[in-house]
Amino acid sequence: MIVLSPGQTSAEIGHHFGGPTNHFWSCLYESGFTTRLLRRQEDFILPEQFSIGMTNLVDRPTAEQSELSKAEQIARVPALLAKIATHRPKIVCFVGLGIADVVKSKVIQAGKGRKTKAAIGIQPYKLQYQGEQACPKETLFYAVSSTSGRVVTYQKKDKVNQFKALKSVLESLRNNNIDTSSLHALQLNDLQRVI
Repeated sequence: MIVLSPGQTSAEIGHHFGGPTNHFWSCLYESGFTTRLLRRQEDFILPEQFSIGMTNLVDRPTAEQSELSKAEQIARVPALLAKIATHRPKIVCFVGLGIADVVKSKVIQAGKGRKTKAAIGIQPYKLQYQGEQACPKETLFYAVSSTSGRVVTYQKKDKVNQFKALKSVLESLRNNNIDTSSLHALQLNDLQRVI
């Protein structure tokens, strides 16, 4: 899971999705990613117990995305892509369409693809790895809406359904039941041009 930047409350308490009205933790639980409703202070157990990692695009705390300049966000994309290439997850989920747009604009620049707004679901590109030792062979990108309680475009039940759809895609990936051939493949050498 990738977050744009830590919110003020998250920065103060030192845990992801720390705001009391954020739906992230209940979305994880209600969609089946976790076996119980975790408290925000338990974010450190996600990698080991549930194979979920989290990182920020920008480390500077903000109350909302508008506090970050587009240039500041775009400048951090290469480091994020390098981190993804190092850890090679099966799927990366952007929590918020704004962050998905920022990353997509940088990836499309490298891949010379068509520029469109990011939408909820699988993104039209993937990071592909070469060599027989590459496991997995590719990383897919997915986007869900922001889980902030301040974002009311989507209600909580809609957000839970987005996480359920993400879980379904992940299960299909694990079972090799998803065709990714139509996704624009970004190779590591393309990534070097971005970085």
